[in-house]
Amino acid sequence: MSFSVRKAEKKDVHDLSRLFYEFIGKESDVHAMQQRLEDISGNPNYYVAVACDVSSFL
Repeated sequence: MSFSVRKAEKKDVHDLSRLFYEFIGKESDVHAMQQRLEDISGNPNYYVAVACDVSSFL
């Protein structure tokens, strides 16, 4: 497998929500998660990183 790491984008919110459930075992509020991602993205000192499987594109 090959992975690419990038900054999370708005389109990643649903996948991040599912990942939150896997880690914590509780449902997450997708709208609250989207707001939090926007808040973090607005600060140049922080970001959320996501890893994407790029081997399926090769």
